[in-house]
Amino acid sequence: MVSYVSSNLLLLLTAVSISAMPLRVLALLQGLFEDPTILFVGDVEVVEVRLMDDDPFVIAQFHVQQLKCTRDKFGNVVDGSANQIQRVYYFWGLQQEKSPVVTAEGKVLPPRWVIKDMMWQSMLALV
Repeated sequence: MVSYVSSNLLLLLTAVSISAMPLRVLALLQGLFEDPTILFVGDVEVVEVRLMDDDPFVIAQFHVQQLKCTRDKFGNVVDGSANQIQRVYYFWGLQQEKSPVVTAEGKVLPPRWVIKDMMWQSMLALV
């Protein structure tokens, strides 16, 4: 009796935890991913520059035209269409690393700008 109750409780907890996961995580667990194909990148505009912890933080915006479809692990389209194009507006928060980067060959590169925050504003279907 105890094992029956324990296994049912485990199944319930698993179902609750899976239902609480974001859809994107569930899709990844199922081997699904959004097609990453970008067809066009519009002009990049610096929206704001501010100091955060005495380091410059740059907020930039731009738009892209990209495919709107979801593929399985074999590359088959399972949602949307490979011909469906959408315009997406992105905002990136960029901050420069504190130290330079040393490559495997020993070449020293200047500190990189890395994305610290990202969001998209809206998606508009173009085709």
